Amino acid sequence: MDINSLLKEFQALPKKKKTFLEICKYPASRFEEVCSRILCFYFSPKEEHGFQDLFLRSLFELLEAEDISFYEDEIQVIPEDYAEGKRLDIVITGSDFVIGIENKITASLYNPLDKYKARTDAYGKEQSFNLVLSVYEITKAEELEKMATNDFKAFTYADFFFYLKKNLGDYSADCNQRYLTHLQDFIETIENMSTNDSIDRKNSDFFFDNSKEINELISQYEAYKKSRLDLQHENLRKIKKQIGAQTDPKWFIHDGKTAFYLVYNKFTSKKYEIGIESLYKETKENALGEYLIQITTWDLENWKTFKERILKKYPNCPLDEGTTHKNRVYLDVEKIIAPETEISIDTIVSRLKFHFENLKAIVGGE
Repeated sequence: MDINSLLKEFQALPKKKKTFLEICKYPASRFEEVCSRILCFYFSPKEEHGFQDLFLRSLFELLEAEDISFYEDEIQVIPEDYAEGKRLDIVITGSDFVIGIENKITASLYNPLDKYKARTDAYGKEQSFNLVLSVYEITKAEELEKMATNDFKAFTYADFFFYLKKNLGDYSADCNQRYLTHLQDFIETIENMSTNDSIDRKNSDFFFDNSKEINELISQYEAYKKSRLDLQHENLRKIKKQIGAQTDPKWFIHDGKTAFYLVYNKFTSKKYEIGIESLYKETKENALGEYLIQITTWDLENWKTFKERILKKYPNCPLDEGTTHKNRVYLDVEKIIAPETEISIDTIVSRLKFHFENLKAIVGGE
């Protein structure tokens, strides 16, 4: 496969997007409990989410029990209901029904369903529903037999979300928008879990099938970057020699791994560290097509000492105060551009000398 085709195929692969719950990096062993508590909150019609009976209505549709009627005030949602020394994740009761939900996110179905059924039967309701709600479809024969023996039905989150999304429009206008956002994030998090295996499989297949071409691409890219950095470094050595002869020999070249910087930071005593930092910024056409000159400080407190005087001299220059790097300040005082031809070293040295003298006049002697 040629490189262009390789890149197009890679760009077409599905990419993962992080939800807020994923960003929180919940412990995997506790996420099932987190999900159960989220479900309990939304199943409670009187909670502040404002969705009223949305979750119950959707669940009854899933259970094909839409004829059940209830008053919101009579609904009780019980997390981790005690069942002969064990705990059933969610129990929901109304005046004449009880629903027991065993929530399965990643774990296998090892739970004592017989004790859970005995617990829901103990409520003595006219109608009783027991279900396992899982991210992944349950297919193991022993688990299916276990559910059938104890009158449990299996549903996936995708099954439940189908009805939830279908009914959501009837409630979204009157609900608390804050909890609508949380609900959408919860749904997306669970859906990501059920689709990530497919995404990972496709990515794994792509990298395995194209490993030779990918290694070749990486090798060529590294060689390309090295050749450009080597050229920039060689030019900076020439600039350093000339600017040092015309100003002060204490200029030095710093290796920033992804770029080389020509730096001077001896304008003041050690009490204040402020200086000039400059570097090549490559263009598509030319590794030496752009040259950036910055006034920089390595400490925000140092910057505050000179800020007013410097900005008076450079009033309209782009300023970065601790955004790109914590505690660092960058003031872009000049950008020299010649995208299709190499910028002359004499031009760069002349502009560096100009800003050197400016900054020395502003801060020198302190």
